[in-house]
Amino acid sequence: MLKKLTLVAALAAGMQVQAADDINYSWFELGVQHSDVNSVEWQSIYLEGSVAFSDSFYFTGGYRDQVSGDDTDLSIFNIGLGFHTGITAATDFYTELGGGRFDAVLGDDNYYGLKIGTRSEINESFEFISGLEYQDVDDGGERFVLELGGLFKLDNGGAIKVAFEGDDDDFLGLEVGYRWNF
Repeated sequence: MLKKLTLVAALAAGMQVQAADDINYSWFELGVQHSDVNSVEWQSIYLEGSVAFSDSFYFTGGYRDQVSGDDTDLSIFNIGLGFHTGITAATDFYTELGGGRFDAVLGDDNYYGLKIGTRSEINESFEFISGLEYQDVDDGGERFVLELGGLFKLDNGGAIKVAFEGDDDDFLGLEVGYRWNF
């Protein structure tokens, strides 16, 4: 119960921030992730992207290649459709519906998910991101993943992303990436 209250509080905190800049939904990001899953460390490289095709809708997609401490390889592909709307002058509520595939040595699985969250412009140089994602894996059950992070915006139109992720089981991760906006 405490975990669920913490998730709700984190999402609500993201909705309270106000500033004055546009939030971009057309970008590509290349980054790395270090994570711990059931006491096994994983290293990954990822490529993600989003392309807005209207004022409120966008496509998402990505690829992630992971290697564990015991040399197990895992590839993850995903694609989705997103919707966003402003809830204050500087905060967007977003939701994404998507799916993907886990490709692993021990077997492959499809998954489907729904993500909700907020993106808030704190000032011209920083954007706060919060998200809660539900994933249903064909042969592996279901899980909730919380993401809290930020974009440190650079003068060249790019940004450095730093994000923490955790689930309702034994997953904890840190991502660092570079985002190109277009």
